[in-house]
Amino acid sequence: MDQTLTSSKRSIDVVSSLSLLTPKGLAIGPCGESQTQLLRQLLGVYLDRIHPSLANEQWRRAESNLNEFHFLWAGGVEPGEPHYYRLEGGGILIEYDNSQRDVNHVHTVWRDLTMDFGGDPLAQHYRTEHN
Repeated sequence: MDQTLTSSKRSIDVVSSLSLLTPKGLAIGPCGESQTQLLRQLLGVYLDRIHPSLANEQWRRAESNLNEFHFLWAGGVEPGEPHYYRLEGGGILIEYDNSQRDVNHVHTVWRDLTMDFGGDPLAQHYRTEHN
């Protein structure tokens, strides 16, 4: 867990646009089959919500790169505490942030980095809507 938990508070340095070159957090590959199963479940929360024609390609890429995924957690671990996580690997980046409005305002972002035109929708939202 030491590699996964980065801070007791969400920090701007974990916003995706600032660290896309090197995955951050715990590498899932060395963790074993139980952690890989949890990774599949978490990926399913996001990939199973998109159109099947797109989801099938994302699942294919995710499955063929499971050992490359990293998981990063920032924030509290108790209910009601602000928290953020990111899951990155195989050209896929997923972010979940629940640190606004007394932990009652969730943002999620799914990005296909192989077809990304740049930018950072989560950081842009914070700049324009949460000053």
